[in-house]
Amino acid sequence: MLRFAGAAALVWVLGALGASAQTTPNPVIQHYRAYQAAIQAGDLATAEAEAVAALAASEARSGDGGNTAALALNLANVQLERGRAREALPAAQRAFGLAQAGGAVDPLAASLTLGRAELATARADGERRLFQAIAEVERRGEFKDEAFEAAMAMGRLQLDDDDAGDATRSFGAAVRLAAGDDDVHRISRASAHIAHGMALMVDDAPGRTRPQTGEVLIDRPSGGADGAFAASLEASLPLALRPGPNGAFTSAQAVYARALAWESAHRANLRSMGWRQAPTDARSLLLDGDTEDGLPPCAFGVRTEPGPIFPAQMRNGRYGASAVAVRVRTNAAGEIVEAATVALAGAKRWRMRLIASRCAGRRETGMSRPAAVAPA
Repeated sequence: MLRFAGAAALVWVLGALGASAQTTPNPVIQHYRAYQAAIQAGDLATAEAEAVAALAASEARSGDGGNTAALALNLANVQLERGRAREALPAAQRAFGLAQAGGAVDPLAASLTLGRAELATARADGERRLFQAIAEVERRGEFKDEAFEAAMAMGRLQLDDDDAGDATRSFGAAVRLAAGDDDVHRISRASAHIAHGMALMVDDAPGRTRPQTGEVLIDRPSGGADGAFAASLEASLPLALRPGPNGAFTSAQAVYARALAWESAHRANLRSMGWRQAPTDARSLLLDGDTEDGLPPCAFGVRTEPGPIFPAQMRNGRYGASAVAVRVRTNAAGEIVEAATVALAGAKRWRMRLIASRCAGRRETGMSRPAAVAPA
């Protein structure tokens, strides 16, 4: 979600609107209004264009004063939302410099935006800035939503580069920053728990390296990923239980399905290495994503518990086994009338999607709806 540039900017804009009705139209206000309307409509391309125009109008009207700092921050934020971090850097630098000079923006908010932009051009600088800013946010208790977005963006980059240690730190901060019981924060926190669990999986060397012995004798100490995925399921389940309009798949159900998929992949990978895993009540369908291993693609069908042990041939690199979550709808006779892959986890995801779609489409009379998928 896009964040506006702070209360000071909004107060100035709203205050100016009353005077503008009796004077020449203010182009800063006109473009700012258009920017807000585009944000509400989800039209980020138009929002960026109007943010550029509002900033230019403010610079022509007030130079570095007025709301130039706030409008520069708005521009940088919408460019970040569009995935244009390099393009966001000049506006973010401008906003940060003006904030430090006493502009109408809190330097901490500007630092979070600048740090995100720097991740694309000077990553080490961006990470240092963001770790410091996030620590200050947690100390002050302000700008938590902006810091959450920054922590998630930083963690994704770190995880993509196999920097699992720092990614774990970033996603752990995101979990803390998403505290709150409203729906938005619960879903944000559930998403952060999934990302945290993924980073912990990669960073969990004991779970990856234990040789397969053929005997399941040892209880593996938790590396933290187990708890992270369980926390995501707990946070998202109450929202996932709410049906979508006309049976539509909701964003809460999507998060719940992702958590199920990652938890299943994690458990299956550990079992395939010989670690003992507690039974789960999630029902599982074993899907073989490797078309050259001689194993059937739908090895077991639906079963309650314990979950299937993924064959050694299916363990792929450090992420281990893959898993999918399939949304299944049945009729009164228990026949599957709709099945769709709604989440994937682990390696070879594109192949898993194809195999899962084929396997999940089978009709099995008398099969009840699996507990492992988000309800319709």
